[in-house]
Amino acid sequence: MITFDVPYPACPKPRPRFVRNGWAHLPPKYVHWKRESAPLLVAQAKAQNLQIPISDPHSVEILLISPSCRGDIDNWCGSVFDVLVQAGILVDDNLKVLPELTARWKRGVPSCTVTLTPIG
Repeated sequence: MITFDVPYPACPKPRPRFVRNGWAHLPPKYVHWKRESAPLLVAQAKAQNLQIPISDPHSVEILLISPSCRGDIDNWCGSVFDVLVQAGILVDDNLKVLPELTARWKRGVPSCTVTLTPIG
């Protein structure tokens, strides 16, 4: 079992907005959160002596504690998966790597814990 304390997501995974020239634009706070979180996750992986990126099938459990109940849980999970892939922890967040997902939300002091368990 592998556990990560993911920095509390800045927001649920946003839909990209497209500007006139065709470029996709994401909210700056979301981009900043991913950029700041990635090195922290890599440090946690190194502290656990993990071989990254993880490419074998794992089940994933996400516990999101938040003072707000805004957003959809699948979009919050999407934010977490995006940063795990960007950090190089996961090779991808597709069904081949993460075929099982449990996501839970509860009200409280903001935190986000991700637990990966090898399958097979």
